[in-house]
Amino acid sequence: MKAVGEVPAAVTAAAFKRAVHIIEGVTDDDPLITDLLRAAQDTVEAGTRRPMTPRAVLIEWRATSWARWWFPVAPVVSVASVSLQQGDGSFVALAPEAWRLEMAADEPSLVFADGALVAGRVVRVACSVGYADGAGPHQLRQATILLAKEWMDAGIAVEAGQGVPISFGARALMRQVKYVRPAEFGVA
Repeated sequence: MKAVGEVPAAVTAAAFKRAVHIIEGVTDDDPLITDLLRAAQDTVEAGTRRPMTPRAVLIEWRATSWARWWFPVAPVVSVASVSLQQGDGSFVALAPEAWRLEMAADEPSLVFADGALVAGRVVRVACSVGYADGAGPHQLRQATILLAKEWMDAGIAVEAGQGVPISFGARALMRQVKYVRPAEFGVA
């Protein structure tokens, strides 16, 4: 899954300061706080498979003989297009009648009409995922704030691609709202 464009921040530096009782007029730490919040948001979203803010994404996978495919994240707001890779590597959009989005908020999946997919070919979905402003589970914001505060208090510099410590409290919050793709076997 690849984000197309900017991913909005779920928690602002000002909201973080209010939550952890830091004086709001002081802006010296805002760049550090913003970086910590971004890393915390990335960690929480990856750990729960729930995008906290709306964004456009591209998702690709190799088709099988199954007629239903579950999204790797929830919720899915809308699907803009579904394309199937051709033999020459180009993508051709499937007609809207060839697929439909089901259970977008809870267990989002695409259901395909008979013969719409060719097993082994790459399918590309352009869609919008994530919660509208503040509409997602409260645990997501709380875990983001908790992680950023813990890292800030511990003086941990969060670098891209670096493993970061996650406390028991943050893990517990994340576990409460983690999206797990349904697993069905033997369904064609």
